[in-house]
Amino acid sequence: MLRNEDSPIELWLVEHRKNETCAVKMISNLFPSRPELDFNMEQVSIKLYNGQHLLPYCNVTNIEEKRSENTLELVLRGNLNNRDDLPYLLKLKFTSEPLKAKIEGEMLEFPSNVKLTAFNTCFMSHLFSDENNPPFEMARKSFAFFEGKEFSWISDAERGRSEYHQGSDDGGPWIQLFRTAKHAQSSLSWSSSNDLAASPLVGWVANGNPYMISVASENAYHVGIRWGPCLHSDAAFEMDARNTNPHFKSVVYITPVDMDLLLKMYKEDFNEESQWMSISEDALWPCTPGMLLGSFEDEDLKTWHVNGGTFKPYKSEGTWINGNLEKIQYPEGVTEGKGSAIWEVPSGKNEATLNRLLKFNRICPITHIALDAINRSEGDVEIEVSIEAEHEVIVKRLFKVHYWTNRRLLVSIPKESKIDGLNIILRIKNREEPVKIILDNLRGFA
Repeated sequence: MLRNEDSPIELWLVEHRKNETCAVKMISNLFPSRPELDFNMEQVSIKLYNGQHLLPYCNVTNIEEKRSENTLELVLRGNLNNRDDLPYLLKLKFTSEPLKAKIEGEMLEFPSNVKLTAFNTCFMSHLFSDENNPPFEMARKSFAFFEGKEFSWISDAERGRSEYHQGSDDGGPWIQLFRTAKHAQSSLSWSSSNDLAASPLVGWVANGNPYMISVASENAYHVGIRWGPCLHSDAAFEMDARNTNPHFKSVVYITPVDMDLLLKMYKEDFNEESQWMSISEDALWPCTPGMLLGSFEDEDLKTWHVNGGTFKPYKSEGTWINGNLEKIQYPEGVTEGKGSAIWEVPSGKNEATLNRLLKFNRICPITHIALDAINRSEGDVEIEVSIEAEHEVIVKRLFKVHYWTNRRLLVSIPKESKIDGLNIILRIKNREEPVKIILDNLRGFA
């Protein structure tokens, strides 16, 4: 239930240290827990006079602050990456309303021999890190809209390898940036994902569905989640006929978990209509943890029947952390409980299957079945997931799990299914290379 319905989002300049980036805290008073989000003017994308592309940080030496009712204006003076040859002057304007805050930026001064191509702003909250437990939850609770697929949780989209820091880690399982369809061929984005975002809107739903936090930027070239964990809708800048200063526009939404409301506000702010911005009937919405159907540990592991390869407990080869803010470590591969299992299948043309019977005490109470899959093979793997009821296939779906990626394999159960048991079958067909797939967290959703 909303409170203080006319209260705009609070805006506060975070205490700044010289030569670091600038952040503004946004706090909503409409919800009892007062959710908050930090906007960080993190990076820009530039092309140097010698053709080199850089993503320098917007280090700030001086901030001028001006306030009026529901508005905060900042003028940032500094040097990109603290380089004397890359000075800049940037104006930011924040305008607050009860359910959203608008952010406008304009680069007032910039080196004439450097081309600014994008603004990479970061939206971070301690809530994201606190609730990223286990460390795939940020992806399972964050959503975007994709061409040909409409609404999807980021965990369920076709993902590329997550961003990682060379030599120090193998990437966070929640991390994924997606190119937007508008900039599918752009050299700006380093995203390796296959699904294309149909809009610049990306959002996150809090535990228990009390509210959600969403972000969108005008002319975004990629959207998704980065290290914080944090939300990104990074804006490309294209010089127009008026030869205006480089600029960007972003909007933050802190709203009830009401997709109709969110999309109405978004379309008003960005004057955009999209055939992909809807939720299909078989989508898993809103956020729900579901019920655990299998732990892939101890005796539960023996309930799976394998035909082709081996299926055994997985011994972690590394660790995951839940984010830069908390840095709680988890064994790599484990997304639920204490352990997970690895399915190893040699190369060959013969079909390999893994299956388990799920029994219910009454008519099937679930609408979706899902499990986490992590590809530790040397190439991409296609996994067909089918559900049988009374020896008949009632649903079948093919998933591509790319090299070194993690993905939730989510299948919806037809509404007309009236059964007290389901047989879930995973099938891998022709294989040029050996397959190694880690599985965990078998869940049903009602």
